[in-house]
Amino acid sequence: MKIASSAVATQTNLAQGSSLARAPQFVPVSYEALLFGKRPARLVDPRKYPHLKKGKRKLEALAEDISGLLGVAGGEVTVSLAEGKNASIGRDGELRMGVKLLEEREEDDDFLVALVGHEVGHQPWDWPQHDLRGLTRRQLGELYKVEERKADDFMGAVLAKLGADPSAMAEFLLRAEAFEKTPPLDYDPADERVALMQRAFERQKARQAKKATVAGIAQRNTTLLR
Repeated sequence: MKIASSAVATQTNLAQGSSLARAPQFVPVSYEALLFGKRPARLVDPRKYPHLKKGKRKLEALAEDISGLLGVAGGEVTVSLAEGKNASIGRDGELRMGVKLLEEREEDDDFLVALVGHEVGHQPWDWPQHDLRGLTRRQLGELYKVEERKADDFMGAVLAKLGADPSAMAEFLLRAEAFEKTPPLDYDPADERVALMQRAFERQKARQAKKATVAGIAQRNTTLLR
């Protein structure tokens, strides 16, 4: 994911559910080629940002908790500080958090839950290896959109599981889109992304409520049998 323009968009995206996932394996193109020539943000020395130590610890704790929801062992997702106002995750599970973004949002726990939920939702350890050089930019954009939808859906579920409010990320996405000059090819309009996130949030809340109801009934029945 790249947080910029429409805020949450991935840096290396290969959708698991795409037809490419069933294609023969090829020698993969370079990481940079998948980004339309863009490169991931340059890492910075965290010692130069002592004021962000607390925020980085929050991100690390969230990364461990959220990746655990997928059954991923602790340490699979690491957090590093990087230049700028973007966030991204790579195939190696390194989440790069822009220092400017963290400075702005360090105290916004709901936003940080959403951000890490989105990044971990890409599940980069499962990305297939394929040569995409034969695809047009528009075709790549469609693959990217599928990948972003997967991450946005997971983000909504994570927000519900951790009791966080989706409105912080919704407001961020909508506000960021207002500054875009042209619609991007690699992710959906902000209102569609917000709606997808909200549906996933409500779906997970309903599951949790149902489980709580069933557990309550079971507890009452156990009490009556005593």
